[in-house]
Amino acid sequence: MNSIYIIQITISVILLFLLHYFMYIWTKELENKNCDCSDIIHRKIINYGSIVFFIILIFNYINIITNNIFIKPSIFISILLTTISIIYLSIIIDYIRKLKEKQCECSEDWKRKYGYIFSIIYLILSVLSLVIITMFLIFGGYPILKKIEDNIKK
Repeated sequence: MNSIYIIQITISVILLFLLHYFMYIWTKELENKNCDCSDIIHRKIINYGSIVFFIILIFNYINIITNNIFIKPSIFISILLTTISIIYLSIIIDYIRKLKEKQCECSEDWKRKYGYIFSIIYLILSVLSLVIITMFLIFGGYPILKKIEDNIKK
């Protein structure tokens, strides 16, 4: 496997790991502080979602590094995971926006800023990748990709 590709994947995984880790820590801190203004359903979704996404992230990283030891990558799995992550990121952005509207002082933290900025950037990239994948499928790209893959295997 190409070392530049591994480095790119590793950097992406580290950044995503940090997002999920900081969102988990931040929501736990809000819960432990008994921050009433942050006590909306978003907090629990983000808290549990960060754990689920952390597990998926580790699973996918191991799968990529080990040359697909668990499952072969599928365009449909990619679309599903991208869609779920778009929903999750939208929840993070909406939660932080609501906290800002409420002027929730107990939620003010650098983790909130990191989560907000990173989520917006990653959301834009996720939507773009979903659009590109969808356009690729609509215009018949999967059979072309399959042919290229078969030719490489020969």
